[in-house]
Amino acid sequence: QGIFGIILRLGDIGIAFDNLIYIVKNFSFDDLLLGSTLIRPIFFLIPRSLWAAKPLDTQLLIVEERYGSLSEFGGGTSQSITIVGELFWNFSYFGVFIGLLFLAMIIRSIDNVLCKTKSLSTIYMLTILVPFFFVIWRGAFSSELVYTLISMIPIVFLIFLHKLLKELPKYSNSDRKA
Repeated sequence: QGIFGIILRLGDIGIAFDNLIYIVKNFSFDDLLLGSTLIRPIFFLIPRSLWAAKPLDTQLLIVEERYGSLSEFGGGTSQSITIVGELFWNFSYFGVFIGLLFLAMIIRSIDNVLCKTKSLSTIYMLTILVPFFFVIWRGAFSSELVYTLISMIPIVFLIFLHKLLKELPKYSNSDRKA
């Protein structure tokens, strides 16, 4: 058990791994999601009442796939499948290879920018992404991306407000009398 066992229990890694194995074992090219769950964040503002066929998150799809909608897990419950499972379910082995390569290039780019920048605004914005890159290993790519983008809104507002107030002209009392 030890620390590794605690991490597995706290992060639901065991369930996510079981779901990943289920997807790989029951793989069929007919069942590929073809990127529908990866582009889901683009459409998160559109209500499902207006678009009933809006793509579902893999966390909901895996429960429906494994247990059915009428199971004890049905009715809005979700389970994760890891980023590897999400990439596999969308594009098979090719998706896992290309997706992880693309993810590595993004992380490398962010690291390069963080190492070279002197702008606190840039550091604030990019450090918001740090939890995203950890959580997607457990699963929930599209949900976590939406949460991350939404959490950037107040930071962008504060940075804008700071820059606005910092750059406002400063008047002294002698300037106002003239």
